[in-house]
Amino acid sequence: MTSNMAKELTDSASPPGPGAAALPVATCTPDLAVRPEPPVSVQEARLALARTSAAAQAAARPPAHSDAIEKRAKVAMNLSCAADSFVDIASQAVLAFAQWRMKKLDHKFPVGRTRLETVAVIVCAVIMSIATVLVIRESIGALIDGLAHHNRPALDASAVTFAILGGAVALKIGLYFVCVSMRSHSATMLALAEDHLNDIMSNLVAIFGVAIASQVPKVWYLDPAGAIAISLYIIYSWIRISKGQVDKILGKTAPPAFIGQLRELALKHHDLISVDVIRAYHFGQRYLVELEIMLPEDMSVKESHDIALMLQHKVEGLEEVERAFVHVDYALRAEPEHKVERNLASGAKNLFMPHMLVAEQVPLVAADYLIRSNSTISAGASSP
Repeated sequence: MTSNMAKELTDSASPPGPGAAALPVATCTPDLAVRPEPPVSVQEARLALARTSAAAQAAARPPAHSDAIEKRAKVAMNLSCAADSFVDIASQAVLAFAQWRMKKLDHKFPVGRTRLETVAVIVCAVIMSIATVLVIRESIGALIDGLAHHNRPALDASAVTFAILGGAVALKIGLYFVCVSMRSHSATMLALAEDHLNDIMSNLVAIFGVAIASQVPKVWYLDPAGAIAISLYIIYSWIRISKGQVDKILGKTAPPAFIGQLRELALKHHDLISVDVIRAYHFGQRYLVELEIMLPEDMSVKESHDIALMLQHKVEGLEEVERAFVHVDYALRAEPEHKVERNLASGAKNLFMPHMLVAEQVPLVAADYLIRSNSTISAGASSP
């Protein structure tokens, strides 16, 4: 009976013959009506299977984006460590090279190369600042990866890490105090002391940042944020040091207390000395001193010269002084004796314009010298 019913359904579903009458759709029972699904091609089936397989594989392994971020973080960490080591070696090499070269005699530099130490400190500051900018860049990248891509950086909170950082901090503290005790005598010690202090602060920030973030994962951003904050301070400190070294190259004046010390030294040197002008300004790390003193006009050149020379030796005996010049006069002068100071005071546009008397007298002096020379030669030739 079932086979007969299926046959009837098949016959009813097949198209009618040429002479057969078409059966109305309403005569088909709804429960027994067959609605075939639209045909599926082989390509569509293969595509669906490939999609299912790719989805299963993606669920079985971590996302490729996370892998790329993790690899980039590891590479950045290695590069950061290598850059930090290279910066320390490079800065030490620059300072050591400056100390070595400034002690070598070179006739191309007749007064020495002591200002090379000041230049080395500025170069060291530039190197440190560039390295610190790289640290800020990596820290910002870590924050972006964690906040935007939810890929938080892995923190190494092992005991070995804290032991290494703690040992480095203790060693740097000792070196810092050694350099601080000598920084007033050498710009190299000043730069090394600043470098040690920056390392101490950065390591302490790293220790506290990792310790807190490892215990409270929600505040993982403390480590990169702390690195950015301490890096900004390090850049500021090196800019401040660089400005001080540039001022020394430009010739910043000595403090009033030191100028008063020079005046007292000159007045005590000889009873007949009167002090006119004292200039003391940086010539690199130490001062160049110019003393203009007055002695009686009837004093012999020999005596006045000996007094001035001994005063020069006394001034150069001070540790802060590199060179000293003592100019002897017999009266006070109303205007500055050097052209740059004189032109600055008068507001002249050309700072290197010579004195008016020089412009008028130099040709006359030269002509008089030639006349006297020719007269001497003629007299020598005419004498028997």
